[in-house]
Amino acid sequence: MSKCAYCGTDGKNTREHVIPDSLDKRSPGRETFRASNESFFPAAQTVKDVCGPCNNVALSRLDAAFVAATNLHHGQWVRDKLEPARLELEGASLLRWLLKVAYNSARASEGASDIEALRACRKYVLGASRVPSGLFVYAGLVRSYRVLPGEREMAPGLDWIDPKQYRVGHYRDPALKPASIRRSLFFDQFGFLLVKLPAVNRWAINSHIESKTGYRRLGLGDAQHEIQVSKFDVLDANAAMFERYARAHFDHLPQEKREEILSRLARASRSLDDPTAQVPAPSTR
Repeated sequence: MSKCAYCGTDGKNTREHVIPDSLDKRSPGRETFRASNESFFPAAQTVKDVCGPCNNVALSRLDAAFVAATNLHHGQWVRDKLEPARLELEGASLLRWLLKVAYNSARASEGASDIEALRACRKYVLGASRVPSGLFVYAGLVRSYRVLPGEREMAPGLDWIDPKQYRVGHYRDPALKPASIRRSLFFDQFGFLLVKLPAVNRWAINSHIESKTGYRRLGLGDAQHEIQVSKFDVLDANAAMFERYARAHFDHLPQEKREEILSRLARASRSLDDPTAQVPAPSTR
């Protein structure tokens, strides 16, 4: 017997997926990245400290709402047409779901610096308290990467690299140092930044985030959102672990081009740590 990580009651706990199982079923064949030794394994990351009622009722409803909203855009990659996507999901429900995923990821990882700040939001995740002060969600669409004509000759049949990814990481930006939560989350083409800011300089930091990322802050009371195309493409938005992804696609490219792509990934790794990530297995790429 142990306490539920959400409601705090004693009882028999169940297994909760960090990345919802319903997302895995929508895009099967993904591998999970283990940050501790930078390796991949063919299984989902889970935590085992959530009671049945929380797991199967409150948290399950949040999962269902997010999956239903994003199902409408599944496979609609941002390629030639840089058009916004209308996400029909109430802002508060989206915030609660992102907090849930971030909190699950923090508990599944060792030494998460924001674990206490996320734990303090658990009642809000369950819908049992008001939104904590200073919590904001920003969102944007991650563009696909177009393979250039010369690259296609070296890699026949490959025209685009799409952001087929589920990731939860710590966003590293000196301007966000005052934030007790600064999580970057990616679910295919949808990118989110979840932050908890102090009252001081809050709006200056908001302007900085929007200017740097191209993301826009979402209204928690809005029932739908126009998600704009961000400043990121799939290579800009990915960290060093995606070197494996790039190598799988570009083994036959000239060394100079490979180094250029891997350099972009390395730069991205300095701004994002990835405790939780799932990407397509090599055979599905």
